[in-house]
Amino acid sequence: MPARIFRAYGGRSPSRSKQALPAKNIMKKYLKLAIIISLMLAAGVHIARRLAPGEDKQKEQAALKRLFPQIQSFSEKTGQPPCYEGYSINDQTEKELKALCFLTTDVAPEVKGYAGPIKLLLGMDSEGVLSGIEIISHHETPSYVWGIEEPWFKEQFKGKSVYDAFRLDKDIDGISRATVTVTAITEGVRRSAVRVGRERLGLEIPAAAEKPWGRVAYFDLGLLIGLLGLAALSFILKKQSWRLITLVAAIALVGFYHTNALSSVNLVNIVTYRLPGLAQSLFWYILMGVALVGALFLGRVYCGYMCPFGAVLEFLERVKVYRLTFSERLDYRAKYIKYAILWLVLVAALVLNNANVSDYEPFNTLFTRAGDWLDWSLLVVAIGGSLLIPRFFCRYLCGIGLGLGLISKYSLRRLKIKPNCQNCQQCKSACPYGAIDYKADGSLSINSVECIQCHICLNNCPQGNIGRKQGTAP
Repeated sequence: MPARIFRAYGGRSPSRSKQALPAKNIMKKYLKLAIIISLMLAAGVHIARRLAPGEDKQKEQAALKRLFPQIQSFSEKTGQPPCYEGYSINDQTEKELKALCFLTTDVAPEVKGYAGPIKLLLGMDSEGVLSGIEIISHHETPSYVWGIEEPWFKEQFKGKSVYDAFRLDKDIDGISRATVTVTAITEGVRRSAVRVGRERLGLEIPAAAEKPWGRVAYFDLGLLIGLLGLAALSFILKKQSWRLITLVAAIALVGFYHTNALSSVNLVNIVTYRLPGLAQSLFWYILMGVALVGALFLGRVYCGYMCPFGAVLEFLERVKVYRLTFSERLDYRAKYIKYAILWLVLVAALVLNNANVSDYEPFNTLFTRAGDWLDWSLLVVAIGGSLLIPRFFCRYLCGIGLGLGLISKYSLRRLKIKPNCQNCQQCKSACPYGAIDYKADGSLSINSVECIQCHICLNNCPQGNIGRKQGTAP
């Protein structure tokens, strides 16, 4: 391939590339080493912070005063279940138990939210009446659970008794699209209050039929299985019409109905081992499992067939208001922005012990129609960019897509261009996402990190020289 063709596409001639190769390889090795070391250090800080209870301890002490401002001091946690005890002293210097405060994670640890345990501090008087609740810590995605920190939500529990039913949407108002979280809070409060009332106060509370925590939403599960079947069919048929139907179904089910698109927060929660309960989050486990297993064996099939936000952007690009064109070199370098973003959110989440710092993606803003000015601004950028560049957000900013792409680099049956390719470049011209690159010898190669398995290249190859071959990472 003549050198001018490489320069026309923003690349370098093979001879110049070979000359610069050693220096580039050394720089890449040092950069990879720096990334690995920084992530290891961040992981060490994360482990140290999780083992050190000091931060939550301070929050608990402040919450005790808000729940019972009339009580000057509380004992340390004691007894079973463990409780902070608050006493009043009469004229005869006799102590009288006035308050018990306890953590739901101590008393009912089996109850978990969408992203792991939700630590609540409950205040209860000697008659089994709640003085309120305080949220000490949680790892739920803020844009979904925006209301749980609001006074109106927490005030609902004040004055409730251990004899109450705590029925969601009847006794306690829920929050739209945060059903798992609100259910976990309500059930955690009810179970903890009942157990403390029985075991610490000796109250005779009628035994309710307490089912194992969590329930499987079989209807939602059936819809998801249907979507997976549709995605599998369109993947096998390799027809764009079927894939577009699948994308519409993904927008409807995963996006607007279940509001459960995978995000960088999910990735961080997996890395930090903060996982939801299996029963109440089976939808998420199946979706994440399909995404990870699919990436390992086939490539980024989730991005190409089941990501609702990517689907919205793909339909937007069909408007074709205007198309920006720039050199492949600039496009290639711009794709490294998402590497920096993923590294940054991983390090920040590990160091701060808070997965929610990685909640930068505009998925939730679009499908929940809730967010602050920064969330809406990012959504406008993502949508506006996709009118100019196909899947703009997916190309340059998406952390979860990059995470799946890095796994896809080692996929067992990824798409590859066969050695007998005639280099007609029709596949490269047809690929809307810039996932086909030149190699140093001038031949073409599919970049598995960027490829979303849409099969457009395969359908546009006149010689049938694109297929799935078992191979090792490049």
